[in-house]
Amino acid sequence: MVASTQVLALATSVDEFQSGKILRVTREPAQSPEYQFGSGNPADAPLTSTYYRYEVAVRVDCALYVGRYDSQVKYLPAVLRAENLALIRVTRHHLFFDLPGHQRWEMNVVRKKAYKGDCAADRGIQ
Repeated sequence: MVASTQVLALATSVDEFQSGKILRVTREPAQSPEYQFGSGNPADAPLTSTYYRYEVAVRVDCALYVGRYDSQVKYLPAVLRAENLALIRVTRHHLFFDLPGHQRWEMNVVRKKAYKGDCAADRGIQ
């Protein structure tokens, strides 16, 4: 019985989501593989596929994270828009978004830095 209680406590501490604010969302088209025409024949270039690279900047507590997500579709879920609040779990290399309908959205962290604004005032803490 003690072991199961410890496992449950560990599972809840690992899966903690915090409220965060989405600051910016950018989208740019990309191609795979990335190829630049050189001195050879352009007909020798490999076949490419187009996808979209999204970067989402979020603030969680006093840290700013930028997550990157590559997708074949031209849109993200509607809740992932600038100025929206979201439930976010941050790990060293990933951002996890808890979306409505019990969906989880994962992005790779590409940048992290300290937030320059007044964290207490922005969170409504006096």
